[in-house]
Amino acid sequence: MMGNTPIVSICIPTYNGERTIESCIRSVLRQTFHEIEIVVSDDQSLDNTLRIVDSILDQRIRILPPELRSSVSANWNRAVRECRGEFIKMMGQDDLLFPECIAEEMRAIQSSPSHPYSFSFSRRNVINEKDQIIIRDYGMDTKSQTLSAEQIVKRVIRSGTNPIGEPVVGLVRREAILQTSGYTGSYTIDIRMWMELLSIAPAIFTHKTLMSFRVGKGSWSYLLRSLQAKDVIVFHLELKDTYPDLVTGRDLVMGRVSANLKQFVRIKVIRFLSVKANLFLVLRRKLQFHCK
Repeated sequence: MMGNTPIVSICIPTYNGERTIESCIRSVLRQTFHEIEIVVSDDQSLDNTLRIVDSILDQRIRILPPELRSSVSANWNRAVRECRGEFIKMMGQDDLLFPECIAEEMRAIQSSPSHPYSFSFSRRNVINEKDQIIIRDYGMDTKSQTLSAEQIVKRVIRSGTNPIGEPVVGLVRREAILQTSGYTGSYTIDIRMWMELLSIAPAIFTHKTLMSFRVGKGSWSYLLRSLQAKDVIVFHLELKDTYPDLVTGRDLVMGRVSANLKQFVRIKVIRFLSVKANLFLVLRRKLQFHCK
């Protein structure tokens, strides 16, 4: 937005995202809420990612010049430092937003001016590399609209995963995120941020499905598959230190078992879905050939 300060900054850290970055950005540009900027923070991509971004002619897009190759967390934090909006959404280069996503999450996060929420969050569809929906309306199964750290800490540990969701599910108040220590860790980078934000102020749940999160062999979460359980267990111990009166030894044991089990299941499921999607495409092409 030339000469204007955007209200919402959508941060898209990129690295070799040429296959999905255009559809990702197009989904942001289709938002019904228009006072936005898109901050693309590239981490030395070796493919055509930046050429594709540069070819999308919209003044709301800003590309941060690539710096020396860094970590995922460093690239995410750079995007946050450089954005200008009062609210921030972090999303993956292969995620997609529904047109009403920002408008709905803005409505929720601004619904209580006297008691500001640290972030609003939503459900998502989980899709594969071929844009096929694997799981619809995936997210928290709570009926509550607000969420505090004390409410969810035991659930986070016992589940061995991230019950809130990936970065794309949330819209964060800039004032809150600047009070945190920034994005840290690898596999737990998102739940670490959610819990730190919840320690500052509660969050609000829209109960709506407003985006798609992509999984597959090219997804970031799959690439970190071998670190999943180890990273989660270390984080659980940190939560025990932070909330000693709420977290028990039983919680930690259940969390350890869940983390290892879910690491195993995640790898097997993504491999299966990738094979299934490829088989579907082969069969469809053969059918199309025989119909000609």
